[in-house]
Amino acid sequence: MTPFIERARENECAEYVNRLYVIDGKYVTSETYGRCFGRARRNTLYAATSTAVLCSDYPTFAEKASDCADPSAFPLFFSMFGWSGERFSGQRQEVFFLPKDGSRMALEPLTKDTMSGIQAPRQQVIRDAATFAVVWAEHNAGRPAPAPLPTVRFDNEMVLALFGGAGGGCRSVGLRSVRVSGGKLVAAYAQGDFSARGTACPAIANAPMEMVVLDRQDAPVVFEAVVPDDVPFTEVPIRAERTGVAKQLVIKDAQALTALWKELPETVPMPTVDFSKQMAVAVFLRDQSDSRFFVDIGHIERLNGKLRVTVHVGLAGRYNQAIPHTGGVFPTTMVLLDRSDEPVEFVEQLVRTR
Repeated sequence: MTPFIERARENECAEYVNRLYVIDGKYVTSETYGRCFGRARRNTLYAATSTAVLCSDYPTFAEKASDCADPSAFPLFFSMFGWSGERFSGQRQEVFFLPKDGSRMALEPLTKDTMSGIQAPRQQVIRDAATFAVVWAEHNAGRPAPAPLPTVRFDNEMVLALFGGAGGGCRSVGLRSVRVSGGKLVAAYAQGDFSARGTACPAIANAPMEMVVLDRQDAPVVFEAVVPDDVPFTEVPIRAERTGVAKQLVIKDAQALTALWKELPETVPMPTVDFSKQMAVAVFLRDQSDSRFFVDIGHIERLNGKLRVTVHVGLAGRYNQAIPHTGGVFPTTMVLLDRSDEPVEFVEQLVRTR
């Protein structure tokens, strides 16, 4: 599988989905989904080598045997992804591989709570249902109404569990990112007593926890504690409005804000911004055909003399069966924060919905 994995790592249009499967022990298929306009989704059927392409097309266009270099492979190709309306009856085994170094893994929030039965700080990788049930029972210990065990499919998923330990009302724990580095997964997390600027902590006991689902990987996971210097911000409600193209903007004067607002519908009110004290950060995705897409500013932090803006790009998870609206959406987000002359860096984190 090494040549197939190397080829998959170089896919240029696979930001959202990049998966490989072995079919009946003698074929390989790839499934990709990315930002290439007009060709966002692509499925490919290979023979025994990564250069032997039998069929390759986009789901809405794969309708006839002439789409395949080998027409006899078309019935298999057509049925594998459910386009024929029939369930694929062959053997389909997913091949798990690490993306290229520096990549961020997509995250699926599973559960988050402020009070856990696990009172000591802990970070744990869970790759099987038995271990998950044991950890979940520990988390539920002492709760008057135990929460039901969430569904996780450990054949192709795994869980990262974070427990922040007992503390005061501002005790919190949260996963910031999971990146690929040197054949490992590095899970960066923040844990401690954090309060919003100018906000008092409530006088209550707390034992926070968080669980996040990732595509299964057998690579080792290293947990990295970080102490973020988070920058507070407020959201401006301008969602799902068209601007035409994808862009990431830092707006520091009224002229730039006015120019941007000319690209929006007249029904969207322009916010009042005191540019002597504030600035705006805005992110616009290109138009999407699936309404389950969204974009959010996850957090802004001061890091090495610059402001890092983590943009959460959301889409449906592997097993999210909700029927998408296909009329076209234009995910956008804008926030206001204290004015700064520090350079701004944007990083994206893919967040899937379960």
